[in-house]
Amino acid sequence: MKNRSNILIYLLLVFGCLTVTVRAQQAPALTTAHLQDIVIIGETNVNKFHLFLDSKTKTENKEIVGIYENSAIIFTIPIERLNCKNQMILNDFHNLVNANEHPSVKIRIEIDQFYRHIIEGKEIEPTELEVSLSGQTRKIKTNYSDIKHMSGFKTLSGNANIYLSDFLLEPPKKFMGMVRLNDKVNINFKILIIET
Repeated sequence: MKNRSNILIYLLLVFGCLTVTVRAQQAPALTTAHLQDIVIIGETNVNKFHLFLDSKTKTENKEIVGIYENSAIIFTIPIERLNCKNQMILNDFHNLVNANEHPSVKIRIEIDQFYRHIIEGKEIEPTELEVSLSGQTRKIKTNYSDIKHMSGFKTLSGNANIYLSDFLLEPPKKFMGMVRLNDKVNINFKILIIET
């Protein structure tokens, strides 16, 4: 009886090791993942506005590369890299998110989920993101995610809604409350994945 239980434990250990090895072999070898594009669409009761990722800072052209950390990939987006055609709206956004104290937005995706998306070649299940904005962190799910395979690289695109009140942000009002920013903000993103 003791020999049977030892054999069973041994088989379970071997099976567990094989499963880990197979999973490791299936995970794609990534060199880099760049945040290629992000567009934030807000709406007031009067009009819409777009914040977009500027290709360069005031001093240099700098890519936003995902950092692998604690079983996740993290993209840190400096607030100064977000731009808008309307300078007043941009200033209001900086005030809203308290950019002086919280100069960046972080987006975190679990590595297992990220790899699963990369392996699949079609429209995929929503991606769960962890977003840190203005000192608050919340989990949100994308409305959709899509992976496109091209020669030597892939792109992961998605669209998500966030609610400013979830991040303890109060949408600003202008002109004695006549112009009000909606609580819901829409985000479109594209991540460029370059494989080895």
